[in-house]
Amino acid sequence: MKTNKKVQKNNVQKSEKETAVKVTALAIIPKPMKLLTSQNMPTATEVTETPEAATAVPEMATVPTVTEEAPQQAVFKTPLATATAETDLDITTVHPSANNHRKTFKDASLQELAESIREVGILQAIAVRPRTEGGYEIIYGERRYRASLLAGAKTIKATIYNNVTDDEAEDMSLSENLQREQVRPTEEAKAFKRLLEKGRYDMYSLTARFGRSEKYIYTRLKLNELYAPIGELLDNETITVSVAEEISTYEPDIQKDVYEKHLKEGNGEDWTGYTLNLFKRYFEKCYTTDLGQYKFDKTECKTCVHNAANYNLFAEHNGCGHCTNRKCLEAKNAAHVAKETEKLLKSDPKLVVARPYYGSRNDMALQKLDRKGHEIKELDYNVSAREFPKAPEAPKKEQFTQAKEYEQAVQTFERRNEEYARKVEELDRMKEEGRIKTYVKVGQTEPELCYVEINRKETAPVTIGTLQERDKRFKQLSIEKTVADTKKIVRENDYPESPFTQYEDGMIYFVMLTQLQRKHFSLFGIKDQPFALDEKQRMKIVAKLTDAQKTVIKRDFISHFLCENGHGDNNASKLLRDFANMHFPDQYGLTKATHEEEYQKRHERLEERIKEMKKAEKKAAREAEKQQTTEKTEKKTTAPKTEKPESGKAA
Repeated sequence: MKTNKKVQKNNVQKSEKETAVKVTALAIIPKPMKLLTSQNMPTATEVTETPEAATAVPEMATVPTVTEEAPQQAVFKTPLATATAETDLDITTVHPSANNHRKTFKDASLQELAESIREVGILQAIAVRPRTEGGYEIIYGERRYRASLLAGAKTIKATIYNNVTDDEAEDMSLSENLQREQVRPTEEAKAFKRLLEKGRYDMYSLTARFGRSEKYIYTRLKLNELYAPIGELLDNETITVSVAEEISTYEPDIQKDVYEKHLKEGNGEDWTGYTLNLFKRYFEKCYTTDLGQYKFDKTECKTCVHNAANYNLFAEHNGCGHCTNRKCLEAKNAAHVAKETEKLLKSDPKLVVARPYYGSRNDMALQKLDRKGHEIKELDYNVSAREFPKAPEAPKKEQFTQAKEYEQAVQTFERRNEEYARKVEELDRMKEEGRIKTYVKVGQTEPELCYVEINRKETAPVTIGTLQERDKRFKQLSIEKTVADTKKIVRENDYPESPFTQYEDGMIYFVMLTQLQRKHFSLFGIKDQPFALDEKQRMKIVAKLTDAQKTVIKRDFISHFLCENGHGDNNASKLLRDFANMHFPDQYGLTKATHEEEYQKRHERLEERIKEMKKAEKKAAREAEKQQTTEKTEKKTTAPKTEKPESGKAA
């Protein structure tokens, strides 16, 4: 029995090693880090903690081998907690948790829940755990607890969990609250981030656990990069989630400027009510073409005809102006970012270029670096990438009016510089020990340095499976690049003269099938489903279309387009009415007659009022004319007669 237990233990350990995510990242911090002034330190804007992608990129001859394995579903920890049956606890013995991520509770919603509790009680028990100081701490269900207090409840239904650690309690709280409808987007973003950082979930297991797509989770995670006041506007529903997600992809300085000028109450042009498309339009106008936002040499721009500062005679341009030639602007910016990135790579060949999964990045610069054969690593949430330390900026004497203030600023600078030196020394030591790996993150306007801590226990040699996964990823990247270039070819080139093919006709039906109504699914052999047809279903239908099916597809597409775009008396609405009269003449005729009859009654009433108003106006005009005639007569009769001077006398 002892031997069997030992063998079993070895097998379990071997299995755990084989299934664990293993990442090796070797890094060297550039030697210039030992210099302590802002002039000697490479600039790095804020880098949000984002894990490193488990997918690898090709290994170049000049870059050290990076060994890693593909990510897989996270191995969940089994809680040691034991749960009791639901019981009624004295509500005075229950206390909220200080670690609850949910900090806001709407008063109106709590009042509604309190009324429900008064009538039927709590339908779902809260979860609690014993406190060392007595009583119980809420794991999840604080909203129900607060509503119960408002309802005047003496007891509360609860499930008691014993032997629950702080981490397990937090995981239970986050998981439970994420599945509720009333979680704010910012709270949801923080929850997803904490679950990933705790290591109990990876992206794959998150999507499975909460029924959300990867795109949904990543867009929520972006909200963690929001400028705090903008996050408050989102919580207050002053701006939409889509607008907030768009803002979160830009650098902190730009976010702050957008808030101060366009989102803060009472300041500048108000953008808070804009839709996403409208916001993007104004944002592009004000920021993405502002030359002051870019770091490349703008000497040529000062005399360029495409610089708005050079031809707008009445505008005030305190900076560099706005570029009206976007292609030129993007090309210059990409060339600058790529050049600066290569400088950092040249200073330390062991550095690896990083492509952020989301947020600030320059895709054109990344393409330039990719064509030159540089290894590019895609960062995601599997490993935390930390921001590089920034050297403090020394104060300038001319910025201060009093000597005492300048002395205090110098003292603050020296203190911060010492702290910076300690951080640099620590990172340098970690570099020498092989405990960190540094990356060059290709930002929107400049490269930025970040680093990843290495857990030696998780390192492992490259396996056949790892190489096969890399090959799959390389194939995927090849297809993605081909598609991207193909889009450019199709958009920029005109079509040669040729007849429209049957294959192209099938493409049209493939597109129009996106608007096929659910009531017509059965005509195509599709059972009723609550969602639109996917690509696989549409391709299967297009392969064997009948004339009758084609007619249904086209009419569903026309119906959708006209219903979406028909407003008032525009052309789309006229076509919509003709379409309805063509296919549903009785129903349309009745609807039209009903509304026209209603209009006719209103028209007649208004006509009567108009006639009465015209009569009154004519009467008033006659009376006014009569009054004017009377006044003229009175003036003539009352006016004094003037004597004419005698001849020969002075007047």
